[in-house]
Amino acid sequence: RRWSEPRIAECDDAGAARFAHQNASRITTYDTALGAAAAARQAVADGNKLILGPLLSEDVAAVAPVARAAKVPVLSFSNDSGVAGNGVFIMGFVPNQSVERVVSYARGKGHVRFGALVPKNVYGDRSAPPSAPRWPRRAERSSRSKATTAARPR
Repeated sequence: RRWSEPRIAECDDAGAARFAHQNASRITTYDTALGAAAAARQAVADGNKLILGPLLSEDVAAVAPVARAAKVPVLSFSNDSGVAGNGVFIMGFVPNQSVERVVSYARGKGHVRFGALVPKNVYGDRSAPPSAPRWPRRAERSSRSKATTAARPR
């Protein structure tokens, strides 16, 4: 029997509600207007045992010491592997992993030469696969890659 999308959503919602009730789970949201660290302090003070978020690596860096001191793990949505570790976990797509998968797929299809246009920033630096012999850190013409700054429309 084929289920419609709304029916699947109902089942998922019912399952989530049953799980939450059986495990006495609760999800509380906190306003970050006063900063991510302040929100984390409030979450810890309220007895939360897990912090979901934040998204931006700067906010993860601010939340991490608060969470570590309370032994509360952080499950961040950031893609910055530099903030992961010691109780902080990331769920975002890590740039170099994505590149590695694309290159691996292309190699499997017989391609051996690759080029890349990456932004001149941390994301661009982290997009380099670990197997890359050299990844330019500034804008330069290279047979391997080129770092760029996107032109803004006028």
